[in-house]
Amino acid sequence: MGALAAGIAAGVSLVAGGGATRLAGVIYRLQRAGDDAPAAPDGGPTTVFVKAAATHQTWDGVGANVHSSFIGNRDTLGDDARARAADLLFRTIGVRVGKLDGQLLESPGSYDQRRNDNEDPFVLSWQGVQTAALDHVRSGVLDLPEARVFDTFQIGQMINTRWASPWLAQLRGRDYERYLDEAAEQLAAVCQYWRGLDRPLPALWQLFNEPRSGNREVAGGSTRDLVDLVKRSGERLEREGCASVRFVVASEETEEMSYESAAAILEDPGARRYVGAIGYHTYPYGSVYSRISRILATAGVGRPDSGRVEQRRRLRELARRYGVRTWMTEVSHGGVDARSYEGFRGRAIHIHDEIEFADASAYFGMNTIWDLTTHEDHFHTRNRFYESEGDLLLYDNERDQMIVTGLGYAMGHYGRWIPRGAVRIDATPGDPLLLVSAFRADATQQLVLVLINNAGTMRPATVSVEGLDVDGVVTGEQSTSARYWAPLTPSPVAGPSRFQVILPALSVTTVVVPARPAARR
Repeated sequence: MGALAAGIAAGVSLVAGGGATRLAGVIYRLQRAGDDAPAAPDGGPTTVFVKAAATHQTWDGVGANVHSSFIGNRDTLGDDARARAADLLFRTIGVRVGKLDGQLLESPGSYDQRRNDNEDPFVLSWQGVQTAALDHVRSGVLDLPEARVFDTFQIGQMINTRWASPWLAQLRGRDYERYLDEAAEQLAAVCQYWRGLDRPLPALWQLFNEPRSGNREVAGGSTRDLVDLVKRSGERLEREGCASVRFVVASEETEEMSYESAAAILEDPGARRYVGAIGYHTYPYGSVYSRISRILATAGVGRPDSGRVEQRRRLRELARRYGVRTWMTEVSHGGVDARSYEGFRGRAIHIHDEIEFADASAYFGMNTIWDLTTHEDHFHTRNRFYESEGDLLLYDNERDQMIVTGLGYAMGHYGRWIPRGAVRIDATPGDPLLLVSAFRADATQQLVLVLINNAGTMRPATVSVEGLDVDGVVTGEQSTSARYWAPLTPSPVAGPSRFQVILPALSVTTVVVPARPAARR
């Protein structure tokens, strides 16, 4: 691994969406780009062709799992650190989507001690329900002033018969119909709880996490189980007054398994009506888009892995066929130091590829924050803490140090600038070492581009726009191995259909330019 260029910023002023945010205690530990990546050929001047009329997916945002250490059901952060983390996540990085990890349980205790609330799946006994995690979701996230912009999250009450409710797995073999009803009752309880908060219902609900692969959280389950659980749960939520909620399915360990489970659910008319998005993961560990070195050795040198591209095409076409979104709902274990520039550039490329090949509307890391105390509790050692690649923030409780990871900085290039509801449009770069994601934000009358220069030299890029008139000045930010999120010097556009931007070697640049429908000429 290459040498680390470390610098500590006690307070760094960062420009985000036109405003400045003071970040206290953010530590920058930058690894020089390309130390371990294959050498890429140098690039010269290039042109990016943008077609505003060629539209693709609607953007939802970037995010991650908001899990127990942030929410506070075992308070390892404290109020001050939690507020700082919330400000970094929701206001600075621009996290808008994510899963609130507040699992309702039908009795407290260890896995083998958990029991059903009662024998009737249609009569909920609240005395047998543990709502502590949901209570902490409310007080530890939703009530934070810094989290008010975190408005596209999904409910994290998932059907988990392996750990959360092992009694359900036992019931499945004895009485399959009641097993479906009891699983749906858990969702009904969360629906009732949520309606009591007097808050708008989230639009989406992650129903499964690796149900048949990876964690195998629907123990012993088949695709038939998933189809039946979706139907029974959707029907129950309709009766409980949560009919507007749609499910994210099925977030399996791999793209192939995610396709197989989602296709089975969507092909059933009774289940299809309750689905809002196809979720997928990019594992197993070491796979092309899990491992940073493999990203840099493929897409990072202009040669994305054809097999992984094909799996994303299948997911995209499945989503289009049934009119739902695609969401990449988890990635981690990149095999690099979480603070490294190598990890930053790899994840920026990964986000681009999910947007480009899968039409992904959302991109998730593993966790919003991972702290040293939780790490020690979970792994019984503090070793490898900084190898927790996949989390947006790392927090050293002993030193009170909040660290934005490479993934967090990469997400910021998208989350800080692309508003929810923007539409991706065609952007064709002049060579494979330049990756571009382009979005037309009609509500703000802006064109937003994220440009990743994988060439080993600086290159000027001319952006030629068809279907929009661009005017005013080009603004945005740029990350290199010397500095993350450096504000661009505002520069005037060259004309109504083109502008230029300078791209340093191995850099990521986000540009924003005022844009409106092209006038007739």
